[in-house]
Amino acid sequence: MSEIRSWLARSPHPSTVRIERADGEEKTVRIGVTRSKWRDAESAIGSDVVRAEALDEQGSVLRVWESDTAEEQRKKGQVSPEQAQAVQLTRFAELLTEACDKAVQRHTEFVNVAFNQLGELVKLYATRNAMLEKAWHKLLVDSAEAQAEAAQAADPSDAIIGGIVQAALMPKPEESAKNGKAKGKT
Repeated sequence: MSEIRSWLARSPHPSTVRIERADGEEKTVRIGVTRSKWRDAESAIGSDVVRAEALDEQGSVLRVWESDTAEEQRKKGQVSPEQAQAVQLTRFAELLTEACDKAVQRHTEFVNVAFNQLGELVKLYATRNAMLEKAWHKLLVDSAEAQAEAAQAADPSDAIIGGIVQAALMPKPEESAKNGKAKGKT
């Protein structure tokens, strides 16, 4: 019989056992009514128990059992203040890094959208500029062709007609003299 089983079987018999495992977990085990109740309770308690309290039906503590290695395991489980602070700082650094990574990811998405839209705008301006240059070039070519045609088709009669029209538009010397005398008399 193991140490824990013999401890459980002592009188007065407990109805439940409250245990504490090495990792700090607490658990309550009910004692059965079968012939193998002590063996069943021992298997339910497990081998990593560091403390056990035998309880009666009302929940009063009948006796307490502690393993030989309980103190060593508690010391292992306890962390010095410096170690606790180091763990907290490490966790804080992990959280801060995670938050920064998320912020960078959001910012990267925004910048990508902005650059894509800017690229589309540059393409639009480049297309518009190409269309304007093409229209300007066509206008210059058409103007040059019209001047070349006018120079080749220069008819002497065009010069005569142009001279007549110009002479008709100019005032006659007699009229300008009359207008000048009339203005002087007033």
